[in-house]
Amino acid sequence: AFFGVAPRHAASWSPELLARLRAWMEQPKGFAVGGCGLDTSAPGALPLEDQMPCFVAQVRLAAELRCPLGVVVRGQEDVEDAAVALLAEGFPGDLPLILLNFDASEELPGRLKGFPENVWVGV
Repeated sequence: AFFGVAPRHAASWSPELLARLRAWMEQPKGFAVGGCGLDTSAPGALPLEDQMPCFVAQVRLAAELRCPLGVVVRGQEDVEDAAVALLAEGFPGDLPLILLNFDASEELPGRLKGFPENVWVGV
C-alpha cells in the first residue's frame, strides 16, 4: 500500500503526522510513501510554497526507509521544476519513483536524471 499525504492536504502536515506515516510504513502492507507531490492545478489548491514542506518531508522519509516514492506532479512549469529539483536533491536514484496522476510534460521522466531505469509513469 501507499501511505502519504496528498498535495491538497499539505496544510495538515505536522511532526505528529510524520510519526504516524512512519509507523504505517513499518506495517507489512507499507510498500511506498505516496500520493505526495506538488499540485497547483485544482481550484483552491494551496500555493506551491505551502506544499513544499510536506513534499520534502515525504521524499526524505522514503529515502530514509529505502522504499519507493509515489509522486503527483500537476500544474504549471514551476511545479515541475520544483519537483525535479527536490527529487534530484533528496531522493536516491536507485529507488523506484512512481509518477502518479501524471499530466505534466512528456519530458518530465527524462528530466529526472539519475532515475532512468527506476521511473514508472501512471496515467
